[in-house]
Amino acid sequence: MDRIKLNITIKKEYYQDLSPLPWQKPLTEWKQPNISLVRARKGLARHEVIFIRVNHRKFAIKETTAEMACQENKIYEYLQKLNIPSLQPVGYVIRAEEPVAENTRAGIQYDQLDTGFLITRLEDKVIPESHLLRRNFSSVNRQILYRSIALLLARIHNNGIYWGDASLANLLLRFAREDIPGLGAKRIITATLADAETVEIKPGLAEALQENDLDSFFESIDWFHQDLLQAGYGGHIFQIDIMKDSIRQLYLEYRSIFQELNTFDQRTGLSLEKMMGVPGKIEYITILGQHIDAHKWYLSERLNREILLREAARDWYRNIFLPVCSELRQENILEYFPGKTAADLYVEIMTHKYFEASKAGHDIPLETAIKNYCQNFGLDISISSRIRNIIEKFLKIFE
Repeated sequence: MDRIKLNITIKKEYYQDLSPLPWQKPLTEWKQPNISLVRARKGLARHEVIFIRVNHRKFAIKETTAEMACQENKIYEYLQKLNIPSLQPVGYVIRAEEPVAENTRAGIQYDQLDTGFLITRLEDKVIPESHLLRRNFSSVNRQILYRSIALLLARIHNNGIYWGDASLANLLLRFAREDIPGLGAKRIITATLADAETVEIKPGLAEALQENDLDSFFESIDWFHQDLLQAGYGGHIFQIDIMKDSIRQLYLEYRSIFQELNTFDQRTGLSLEKMMGVPGKIEYITILGQHIDAHKWYLSERLNREILLREAARDWYRNIFLPVCSELRQENILEYFPGKTAADLYVEIMTHKYFEASKAGHDIPLETAIKNYCQNFGLDISISSRIRNIIEKFLKIFE
């Protein structure tokens, strides 16, 4: 043990709890009762991984190379800055041992026996994608899962990130209560990147590399499907061709949406995704831009001076968009339209309001338009409640 040196790089808020752990030993020797191990469902892993609890907080620790532990920690920190769903990095530990001398024909060679430990937070309500796909969900719920996967792939590619080993095994699904911009908090399903060993940052990511990620991910679906068949689950669990076609189509839609979002943000000075959520249709971004253009004209006429577009966009957001969102929250709109963003609902309801006013021959109150839209196009509240209850029951399986 005296030949071992430890280099501990852990965030300040976790250092006191984690630094005393037995980093001198491989993870296979971390045993109860000295270590509080946590039972959690694992996906496939190339490395030894354990889950532990320290002072009411849970962590995942992966044993790998020194270089990889450092590199993967940096990648996760970078992904977090970009708000890309991924594991939350806590830090890493390098266990360095004195080089071991070995006689070779070329003389004495020294092997450096360094080991790295990557530490991430183990979140509640997170499960491997592969476990979820074993369950016979409805086509509607499967589309929700496929959309979350497509959104993750499109988001990382939009930020010039090449996954390199995109697969079901390297993906987690997180069930968490998150803030929906403009609409309040709701429990949603988020696909999370859970292995960054092969991630590369490549500004202006080539289409060939994007396609490589998709091909790799779809190949992993084929492998997983074969594993299910061999395990006796049967082909009825899910149809892989439908799954792959759905994910690809949704991915292409989100790639186009993100490209249009970039243009919208540069033109208006707003951050559409952060302020309103990612629209589900590309044409909604065009409509939002048209509303801002109309508001610019209105302000310029009212103030008798030319208003800059970015100034008009800020005023539209404060005095038009946010008040509409306030009305939507009062109507508990997310119960009727799960999965919709504020951008989606603003466009759809304001369009509905316009057509209803045209039929009536006069303007109608926003509150009336919202209630009418929910009644005609929203999910039945009893159905919404059943879906929420199903999710809550499902989550208890993994507690």
